[in-house]
Amino acid sequence: MVCDELTWNCIERCVFPDELPSSWGLSGVVTSKRVPANATEKTGCHDYTGDGVGDSGVTGLAPQLNGPLADAITEGRGLTAVEIDPSTPAGNYSSFRLNVLSVNDTGAGTTPRRFWARLGSFNEETCLPLNLVTKASISGGVLTAGPFPGWMRGFGMDGLTSDGNSTLEFGLVDCFIRATVTVSADGISTDDATYSCIMIREDFDAALNRMQEQCDIDPEYDSFCSYLGVARSAAAMLFDLHMVSPGNYVNKSTENPGNACSICKQVSFEPAEIVGYTAD
Repeated sequence: MVCDELTWNCIERCVFPDELPSSWGLSGVVTSKRVPANATEKTGCHDYTGDGVGDSGVTGLAPQLNGPLADAITEGRGLTAVEIDPSTPAGNYSSFRLNVLSVNDTGAGTTPRRFWARLGSFNEETCLPLNLVTKASISGGVLTAGPFPGWMRGFGMDGLTSDGNSTLEFGLVDCFIRATVTVSADGISTDDATYSCIMIREDFDAALNRMQEQCDIDPEYDSFCSYLGVARSAAAMLFDLHMVSPGNYVNKSTENPGNACSICKQVSFEPAEIVGYTAD
């Protein structure tokens, strides 16, 4: 048995890649991804403080992030698909596992589009996706999930400033998904999904310190080495909330300094079909 760090469950060890899933569930591929640029756009983000306003500590970075996020999808880099786990009974979406996979377009030109799942999306010890949500549900056409743990790899969003070799990765907590979805034989789609998580200041600082150690040894270790000073300076702007206790947040103030950052991404996806694997 091995410990799955996302769910903290004991999982039976697999033979990788022989025991990877051989069938696929209804899927959708992400067609747009952005962070809210203003207060109006934050309305769909999760309200962590209970004040009736969606939270997004990264809104101030929208001008720097949204262009590269759009370019990556247009150019076919970093494509992501969501999949209703194939073990889910047909039409019974009261509780299912939602898999999140990195994919490559097959270029087949079909409708829906066809994709290969990247082998790097799976844990080599358990053959489960590295990113998954264990208890998602769809009711009345609305997909909801959370709270659940997540991961961030690379500073900003989706490793935009890191070349992928760095140790700058850390866990996220209290993640939530909400989307009005359409489920059909072709897959799943939405144009109003929001994905919200909390980044803890202590975890962020520890990630920067780990990378600083590597950069001190080798300044060419990662392209992000030259951004470490900027990242530390930007932290004061990012951390918009104060975590009183796990799962309990208030807006930062003089009495309650920011020690948590609310991260909100707005996502749309269209029906897709996963047809196999690629090592890329």
